[in-house]
Amino acid sequence: MPPHLDVDDVEQDVHLKLLHLLGPEYAELIEKALSRGVDFYGSTEHRAIQAAFKQALGNAQSAFLQRRRRGRLQELPLEREPESHADTAKAQALLDLTLDVADSLTRLSDREKQVWCLSQEGYTTRDIAGVMGVDFRRVAELRLRIITKLAAVLRG
Repeated sequence: MPPHLDVDDVEQDVHLKLLHLLGPEYAELIEKALSRGVDFYGSTEHRAIQAAFKQALGNAQSAFLQRRRRGRLQELPLEREPESHADTAKAQALLDLTLDVADSLTRLSDREKQVWCLSQEGYTTRDIAGVMGVDFRRVAELRLRIITKLAAVLRG
């Protein structure tokens, strides 16, 4: 396994995939299949293990590449244990979205950043135009560009 991948994450992912493919008794099914000896290779259980490891390694590699792209090579620890797998998935999706939006905000031009900050403070388009000393249509155009950039992140 590549050294940059988290072994615990891969192991947990394998277990979850096997649970999905073979059901709650997957460990017993694999044990029985292994006891058959040569017949194990090519069996449903063998293919499930291969698929589970392949997917788990792919997921771990993808997560690592996302963290590297964002400049965060270490995973961020959770403040509390999630109550369920669904909570973990939701938290991860929210964290990914938050990081993507934050990343896209750093890519705004200086003018776009100024419009964004003033908008967050509650200024109207005409107020922002007055503060910046530009026509309100220019501010509206900058707002549209900001929204377009953020929408691209939200789409995915």
